[in-house]
Amino acid sequence: MAGIGSSSISFSALKASYVAGGGTDAEGHNNLSDGSTTSAISLSDFRNSEFTDDTSVPDDSDEEISINDDFKDKTFKSSSIVYNTGSFRVYDNWSAYSTKLKGTTGDSIFTGSTTANKRVKLYNYQSSSYPYPIILLTPNATNSSTSPGIIVDRTNSNAVSEVTVWFRVRSHNTYAQVQMGILAKDMTLNNWTTQKSYLHNKHGTYCDRLCFHGWGYHNYAGSRDDITSSSTVVSPQYKTGTYGSYLTTNFHNRTGATAGTMRSYNAASAPVGSTNMYFFKNSYSNYNDYRGQSKNPNHGLKVKWYETTLQVKLVSGSSTIVPVSSNWTNSNLTDLFSGMYVSGTGIPTGQGAFIGNIHKNYMILYKGKGTTSLTELNAGSSQSNTTITISGYLYWTLTTASESTNSGSNANLNYTNPKIMGPPHTVLPKYQAASSGSTTSVEIKEWAFYIGDTTSGTNNYLDYDLRPTDPGGTAFDYAVSYSTGTVPGSGPTTGLNGNTASISSGNKGQSLQTVTFDLSGSSYAGVSVIGSTGRIIFRYVSGTSYTGDIQLVQITVNGTSTNLGTSYTSWQKNTTTNITSFPGTSGWTGIFTNSSAYATRGHWCHDYYNTPSGSTGVSIPSTYNYRCIYYEATSPGYSYKTAWLRGPSITFNSNSVTLRYYAYGGTMGTLYAGVDIS
Repeated sequence: MAGIGSSSISFSALKASYVAGGGTDAEGHNNLSDGSTTSAISLSDFRNSEFTDDTSVPDDSDEEISINDDFKDKTFKSSSIVYNTGSFRVYDNWSAYSTKLKGTTGDSIFTGSTTANKRVKLYNYQSSSYPYPIILLTPNATNSSTSPGIIVDRTNSNAVSEVTVWFRVRSHNTYAQVQMGILAKDMTLNNWTTQKSYLHNKHGTYCDRLCFHGWGYHNYAGSRDDITSSSTVVSPQYKTGTYGSYLTTNFHNRTGATAGTMRSYNAASAPVGSTNMYFFKNSYSNYNDYRGQSKNPNHGLKVKWYETTLQVKLVSGSSTIVPVSSNWTNSNLTDLFSGMYVSGTGIPTGQGAFIGNIHKNYMILYKGKGTTSLTELNAGSSQSNTTITISGYLYWTLTTASESTNSGSNANLNYTNPKIMGPPHTVLPKYQAASSGSTTSVEIKEWAFYIGDTTSGTNNYLDYDLRPTDPGGTAFDYAVSYSTGTVPGSGPTTGLNGNTASISSGNKGQSLQTVTFDLSGSSYAGVSVIGSTGRIIFRYVSGTSYTGDIQLVQITVNGTSTNLGTSYTSWQKNTTTNITSFPGTSGWTGIFTNSSAYATRGHWCHDYYNTPSGSTGVSIPSTYNYRCIYYEATSPGYSYKTAWLRGPSITFNSNSVTLRYYAYGGTMGTLYAGVDIS
């Protein structure tokens, strides 16, 4: 909170106290929050601003305002604390390597009139004992002892409603060696000073933070589960076009599994077990137009609180939340975003309940604690008409276009039009585990913005200046519109779903083929299979001759990739050849280990390197352990036509399946896919 004091009260001190208090209610709020220490203000700018003793500055223009009567010994109310970028400083004592990663004097061209402690500076020739140090940025900073914490505990009167910091890249030897983002306070310590000692040796993938790594990836995928690889990049756009094939399909917070959900002391490198939980899971050289040395970009980090209520209907034992009567409107769903936390009668809040898959006619309840995979959460009781509260802090990594004038008095000219860089939004995790996979957790009550090093070398350097005001141009704004969808029923139909739409047909040459299909799509189950148990099914219809040996090498299900040739014993073929209808549960046995083409013709087989026949099949590379599952088309295999293959029984936590295969041969047939629900 921001106490005014009892003597020597100046206009500038009043302004500083108002800004530090985070109020937005003064009539002259724009004048008071302009980030300047020299601009003209008047006492009338403070009209209607409130104090913690529930008094306020007179709002009637006919009433006189007195410093002694209306301000002396009072504290501006902080129920809606907003920290803008001008309030941030950077101090050595919040550095994990204070002799090399420091807070120092910035350039007034970029920092405004206040230059002290406005530059993050990393000096090169570091000690190898401090490979990845970071420094915490301090909001509401009046001196170096001020806590760097951003309080998110909504029971605390100092909880923030909105926090933004912007910084200008002045120099760095390579943008790939910088990390920036937001760090969760270790709530088992509840002490930034002690935690700081754990922050010198963690690069940009650790699970105690949400990080943008200079290579061009975010270590957590965010919470916007409606975007796909073919979706247009969400506005305000950092680029035109779509997200592309490297976008993850793993979204949402799971305590002890995803980034930002572990204490620093025992944090694992994120994401646990797989880069599939990065926002871009491959091809990390993203955002080159914003990160290169010659670009001199501006970057922003932003947090904002959202809370709304909604009238809903719940059914005990179901994860589907529906409207009471008619569909919700977009107005009903304003300030409601996928991944936000939920509370209310019938909601099992103790399991970290949050929402996703949002539509005007339904949304899905998910479990955020006690699971490492995306798991639906059933309502605890039926409610015909109940009010639920949906809330959370949204977090963004932002940027502006590179500046055409990079130095001198015109350097601020193009600091305009902020854009989202990376996930459309991330919901700050609410809970923190002691370590990877831990089922015990505590609530995260503070975070801190940070900048730091992420190379194990000793020659890195950087200079980033903290900006005094937000970018000009179009102010940052974020909204989502929703459509209606197919309300999930009791789940997918038992038995075969799909296997009528082909995923591959004809000769594809000798290059590796990749196809991804959605089991909830209309060509398959038509509804989500998440939570259901079943098997992936393939049906192959061979061509007109022996050169049709299709080879399956890898499948990704539930976010995990498996080499099929290595795990072939868990797959089964059907013993009946040329059966055109799905055989159900009858006739399944292990696939052949090939000895000759004639011995196994007309069946699915396992083989090393290549198929026995010439002019079809490729030599399987070491990536897949030189092995595959393939169909043997040697006569009379091609005349048998149809062969069925099924995978092991699993419980689905994702609708997405990716198959990698080779389909080389002049008479290659057609491959179909489906899912058999138990």
